[in-house]
Amino acid sequence: DIRVSPRTVAAYLTETERVKELVGPQKASSFNVGVVRYEYNFPPDIIINDKTRHATQNVTRVYWEHAWKPAIPKSVDAVPQKPLSDSYVHMSNHHQGMFLATRELLLAWKDRSGCEFNLVKNRPGLKNNPGQPAEG
Repeated sequence: DIRVSPRTVAAYLTETERVKELVGPQKASSFNVGVVRYEYNFPPDIIINDKTRHATQNVTRVYWEHAWKPAIPKSVDAVPQKPLSDSYVHMSNHHQGMFLATRELLLAWKDRSGCEFNLVKNRPGLKNNPGQPAEG
């Protein structure tokens, strides 16, 4: 349900190189740039069309973690490692709509003990809703 545009891929590649410059090539494989999906907080009682478009003038972008009351503490926070914390955030609930990875990162993770990111897993669906994964 997330559209991946060439601009998204280009931004991912640019930021991946920037992370490598900031932490150095030896530590770069410990980090991956994520794509976090946001939504607009449209009024819940309005269907957006050409006649109601004015209702979108004062909306903001929100992450789904912020929709809960009270908000999940530190749902978006600075990355704890310097110098990344000056420019990057991370989600305390590591939910992402998708993952991107370079060949270099995939090869590094394949060789990393305990990391099974390179192994494809067929996640089972919920019994009542097979389209919804039961795990992960």
